[in-house]
Amino acid sequence: MFLSDILSSLYALQAACGNNVLLVCTGDGALGQRVADVLAQCGTPFERVDGLFAFHETVDGSTVTAALRASLSVQQQKEVRVASGGIGEVLRSPTLNSRDRRLETAWFDPAFSTGQFTTFFQPVMDVRRESPIGYECLIRCHGAKLYHGGDIIDAVHARGMAREFDCYARRLALRSASGLLSKGERLFVNLLPSSIGVPSESLRQTLETLAASSMRACDVVFEVVESERLDDLPQLRRTCEFLREQGFGLALDDVGAGSATLQLISEIRPDFIKIDKALVWSLGNEITALGVRKLAELGHHFGIESIAEGIETEDTLEAVEELGISLVQGYLTGRPSAEMKHSWKRSLHAAIPVLG
Repeated sequence: MFLSDILSSLYALQAACGNNVLLVCTGDGALGQRVADVLAQCGTPFERVDGLFAFHETVDGSTVTAALRASLSVQQQKEVRVASGGIGEVLRSPTLNSRDRRLETAWFDPAFSTGQFTTFFQPVMDVRRESPIGYECLIRCHGAKLYHGGDIIDAVHARGMAREFDCYARRLALRSASGLLSKGERLFVNLLPSSIGVPSESLRQTLETLAASSMRACDVVFEVVESERLDDLPQLRRTCEFLREQGFGLALDDVGAGSATLQLISEIRPDFIKIDKALVWSLGNEITALGVRKLAELGHHFGIESIAEGIETEDTLEAVEELGISLVQGYLTGRPSAEMKHSWKRSLHAAIPVLG
């Protein structure tokens, strides 16, 4: 299929089903018919336009994915990907990318099937008290080499497994952290909004894992990834409302200084905003510094705490403190580790006043 044909098919499916669907991209022909047969055998109502299939997220997507894997050859599986709803997700799927990208991420499938992923913890430090308020969970993979978060996220999207892996990573984080938090500390866990369908169903396993741990919902802060640029704000709102009803905290991750950020802050009213390291590293620019200051002041006015990411030098730390930010995260105050630990102490220079 040409890209123009794919786009036409996607828009037709979106008109029929909306954004909140699972999309299966196969190309056309015999493989498409085989996928149609598998969906029918699963009892899954679907819409089809050429080689694209869509069905609502209320249907168990993991069951359909498992059935496709069991029914298709290895070669056929290379040509089929399941993506969360929305045109953007399918446009990022590997069926529209080069074979090279699939080959580059071939390490992922055996690593996932054999459980080679682990959770590392990076402290979120309160520099006034020289102690952590909590730890962010960062996923790592110990395969032929150590794969970090960026490598893993690229592989997850390349192989069409964002929904399945996001759930897996959340549960792994909760299991790994059980019994490790000190009193008053919180666990920051990343969450991809597009991986959530009906919140009560998509997050059921996460809630079960939490119930089996030593933590309560109020000990956990879910970080909504702002850089994902989710288009479906009503769905984002439903997901965040559900998480709040369960007692979880919310953070907006990778925050910039544009109007889209302000809209997201207004929509979800997070407990924390995590200011993107690209902004933090550009604080030498007067306009950037002013934007970050106003963002922190806005958050403070509404009871939202600001966390500066990417703190790697004393100069950067001083720069964010001058803007009234005392919560930081970065290599200077603590590298990711398999254990929850920190040893950072402020240098002998005088502390700079922060917003009180």
